Amino acid sequence: MNAKVERYLWFKREDGMNLRYSETSPHEEHEDNQICNCTREVAVRPEGKPRSVRQICEFTEKIGDRSVQFRLPDNVIYRWDDPELERPHAYFDFDCNGHENCLSVEVAKKGCGSVDCFFGHVFFGNKVDTSTLMNGHAPSRVVRLEDLKQDDVWAHDCCWGMEAVAVFKEEAEFWRHIKSRMSVVRELYAPYANDHEISVDELRTRLQFHVDLGEMVKGIALDLGGVLDRLEETELFKVCHALEKDTYERMLARDK
Repeated sequence: MNAKVERYLWFKREDGMNLRYSETSPHEEHEDNQICNCTREVAVRPEGKPRSVRQICEFTEKIGDRSVQFRLPDNVIYRWDDPELERPHAYFDFDCNGHENCLSVEVAKKGCGSVDCFFGHVFFGNKVDTSTLMNGHAPSRVVRLEDLKQDDVWAHDCCWGMEAVAVFKEEAEFWRHIKSRMSVVRELYAPYANDHEISVDELRTRLQFHVDLGEMVKGIALDLGGVLDRLEETELFKVCHALEKDTYERMLARDK
């Protein structure tokens, strides 16, 4: 897989305007451009020390009919061509939004749900923050962590206060294995994650030739691609789709 590094540096101008200077490897030209009312992209690096730096490292490759971006350390994105879909894509976000032991899945799929998209919310074990599972801001009223085992893999859904939860029976080991390998990726990537001192070219070279990291990333990308190949047959799809349907129908019945 091919490594890519993007580094964004923000500077504050005296009039309050934010200036963003971008460094990329492989090199990409960046012209002066107004990003929004308060931020402008600049082609020449401003003087002084940046007030903040954001760095994105990823591996990319074409696998079959899909392009894949493995955005380190825990986000895998697939894109492909499909004239029936407005935006064909699949996202696998591990430990998203700073929450540990969770996986958020989003896959564009014609006829699925109200927006041609499958959504899955998967959790691992009994050390999970459930304080915002209900409507995205309130504690869950149905998840009982004390009834879950450390190695359980389970799914949860909520639709306007109507919740549902189910424990995986067939694919738990598969998803635990994926999560374990994602943890290895995080450990291997950790020394590079906040290294803003070396050049983006040097950083990309180090990532490109990190054999263990590259092999782990490629293996996970292939396995998740296999999930997409047979999505409707997976327990992931069956369980999460059933929970979404259940909560939606109960919400409609309640509000009649």
